[in-house]
Amino acid sequence: MEGSIAAGEGSAIARRFGGKAAAEWRVLLNLFDLNDGFALAFLTVPEQSAATLCQFELEQYLRQDGRSLTVLDTPTPGTLRNVADRLLAIEALPGQGALWIASVPGTLTPDRAEWVAAWRQALGSLNQQRNALRARLRVPLIVVGGTDLVPTAREIAADLWSVRSLALWIEPGAKAATLPRNDDIEPVPPARGHDAPAADLALQEAERLRGKPGQEATLAATLRRAARGLTAAFRWQEAESAWLEAIQLFRQTDNAEAEGGSLDSLGDLLMTTRRTAGAMVAYRQALAIHDRLAKADPGNTGWQRNLSVSLNKLGDVLVAQGNLADALQSYRAGRDIRVRLAKADPGNARWQRDLSVSLNNLGDVLVAQGNLADALQSYRA
Repeated sequence: MEGSIAAGEGSAIARRFGGKAAAEWRVLLNLFDLNDGFALAFLTVPEQSAATLCQFELEQYLRQDGRSLTVLDTPTPGTLRNVADRLLAIEALPGQGALWIASVPGTLTPDRAEWVAAWRQALGSLNQQRNALRARLRVPLIVVGGTDLVPTAREIAADLWSVRSLALWIEPGAKAATLPRNDDIEPVPPARGHDAPAADLALQEAERLRGKPGQEATLAATLRRAARGLTAAFRWQEAESAWLEAIQLFRQTDNAEAEGGSLDSLGDLLMTTRRTAGAMVAYRQALAIHDRLAKADPGNTGWQRNLSVSLNKLGDVLVAQGNLADALQSYRAGRDIRVRLAKADPGNARWQRDLSVSLNNLGDVLVAQGNLADALQSYRA
């Protein structure tokens, strides 16, 4: 699914909480683009209504691919306390896209102390059952709570916390959460469905090919396959190294299309780990390649779409950095390409959806700039 950081499927979050919260939300959505097995995400929100909004937005996002969100309701502290047992008993459903647990007791809630105690017990149980849960669950688990969720998880569920995939914050004007520097990021253990074993096999094959004359193109493709698997397994450092080596080899073998696509993927990884400066560099390099290819063959619709995607990705970074004016310019350039593609082939559902994403992107930036009239026009289109 290709969308934007501040907009597209997360537009309601962008309008309510602003661009930084929307950037956090985009990181969560990336989880579903990069992974098809178990993953764990802690999502902090300011109040229950925000959790409800996020739940709705995720349901809408998953529905585009025919997937559904399974919600474990927690109307009482008791239902929250035994959530680990409920997770182990849950049956996988066809098209199940994620599991959702949310409880955000208000500061003035009369039984807040009971809810806090229930959260502590729930997280402790999840920690004790972590291996069984990882073995049984085949989709991401999203745990949603208030501002004490992450500190409590660190205290009560240290082992569970150590294998977390994401910790995200959705709140008005909140700064995006700061991850450790790249050399401090601990790789997630490799037991992530089928992705990690496939990635390890690709790494072994790459080691066999490395240094052999005439095998550069094969090595590049193998490293790209490894990088995709490592990314899906959240082994960020290894994935980044594989992408960088693959990009260099694609450049050496004059495979510009593969080089541009790999730079986009590297940028996605850097955005997911919130290194926006590095993502900007990767996306700009990818954009230069896609622009050159698109100009060389204007009739190649695939290359035209690649350019539009690259422009959107650049817009995403600019939004995350607060540069709305340049983001708007980048989104508009991507939209113009998509207008041409959609008009040339009205029956192509992919082109039509691409255009709708671009129009949403524009609308969200225009809202953030206070230009409600033009935003309304873009949303209506």
